[in-house]
Amino acid sequence: MSVGGSYDYPSLGCTHHCPADVVLINTIPNMEIFFPATNFDLNYIMWQYHGDVPMYVRLTERPCEERVLKYKDCKNVVLACGDTVDRVAEATKDMDVCVLDWWGTTQYPGFPPKMENLAMVEPFYEGTLYSMFSSFNYINVLSIGVPKSFQSYYGSREAHDKWCELDVESIKLRLKQFFNE
Repeated sequence: MSVGGSYDYPSLGCTHHCPADVVLINTIPNMEIFFPATNFDLNYIMWQYHGDVPMYVRLTERPCEERVLKYKDCKNVVLACGDTVDRVAEATKDMDVCVLDWWGTTQYPGFPPKMENLAMVEPFYEGTLYSMFSSFNYINVLSIGVPKSFQSYYGSREAHDKWCELDVESIKLRLKQFFNE
């Protein structure tokens, strides 16, 4: 179990950043990885998942208040992972998209049958989850996440969101470009 993830403690600087944790831990055979968005998700994980396989739960200092989903049968789907759920919900409120939250590698979301485009918003290195959906060769995939570069500056959580293009406006812009809206 970890707390802090990518940059939950930005004022402490780069020694307290770890956007590569999911990539590294996913190399352990049979590892189950969870990144709950809400306290409800965390409680569900703790009660439901236990057993003979290793498990990593990535917590954040910024849990989402509630699960905000827009599920319908549409061609454009946004998969909001972990603590990005609130920002994705805000960024897509005026868009014609289906928004699903995803909180673990063992729990695959039910995708709409008409899906043609999948955008994943990840609170870790951009592209981390791509391999899990690379077999979906019939769709276009976009990963939005922490850039694969060393974050060597200090600042607020909001400043890091902006720098990583994980703030509401940046997410909205990248999704509109990807979905041609």
